Amino acid sequence: MRNSNIRAFFFKFGNSCYWGSSIIFVLYGILLDMNPTDNESWPEFGRYFVGFVHKYQWYFFLLIITLVVLGFFIKKLAGDEWAWNRLQFLIDAYQEKVFKKFSDDPRHFHRVTLFQYQKFRWRLGTRPGRFENKLFHKIWPYKKESHPLSGWLVPVLRSGHTTQKASSVFLCNKDHAVAEGIAGMIFIRSGTTVTQPLPVPSQSAGKKEIKKYCTESSITIDRYYQMFRNGQPPPATIGGFPIEKNGKLWGVLVLDSTSETGVDTSSIDDYSILISLIGQILERT
Repeated sequence: MRNSNIRAFFFKFGNSCYWGSSIIFVLYGILLDMNPTDNESWPEFGRYFVGFVHKYQWYFFLLIITLVVLGFFIKKLAGDEWAWNRLQFLIDAYQEKVFKKFSDDPRHFHRVTLFQYQKFRWRLGTRPGRFENKLFHKIWPYKKESHPLSGWLVPVLRSGHTTQKASSVFLCNKDHAVAEGIAGMIFIRSGTTVTQPLPVPSQSAGKKEIKKYCTESSITIDRYYQMFRNGQPPPATIGGFPIEKNGKLWGVLVLDSTSETGVDTSSIDDYSILISLIGQILERT
């Protein structure tokens, strides 16, 4: 997933800053103890380089401090690497256990996704409505309840390795109680939700069948077609529950399956210990 890749980049970049500052500090100390004028046998480049370090030693010192501070803040932003790795392990284990009877199916048919609530998320806006002024829509392509500061559920972890590229961001406006998808409904209601088997349209289905599916799954028609463009079949059952961090609502964990018997109340009730571990480990991030 995009967020996982960004987080992994921050982990590596933060560690590189720490290691880089350590190496530069050691070399900095060694070079400051050297005096190139005491040894005429040194190559010209060597004498020039040592002299350069002596001349600009305060700049090198500031570089070391900058790398240390930058590494600290980047690692702070990325969170605890151990905690995120453990969360990925738990979500993978949860997916394997709860969808054990579908082990022969492709993994992206039965998924577990961790969503985090974020107040700000850059969005390109929505399509103009049927009776909406298209010129005004080009100037301000947002709605009262749907804009970058509305509040969004952003996927941060997903089970498996073959489903990491797809990323669905759901509207979750707490002020207007407007939410998109089952994930958004779970967050707004702050309670566990499991859908009845959804009326998944066939490939030759008309607009009426597609609209019925979108209504029951709380998604837009545009998002329905987006799933097909991403090679993701629409789920037949969806369930999930809210996730708290330090006593505050942090996000939601969502299970979805292309099978009508894939997700039910036992998918959540039978794994309460594992689910509680997810909230506890989140407190370290």
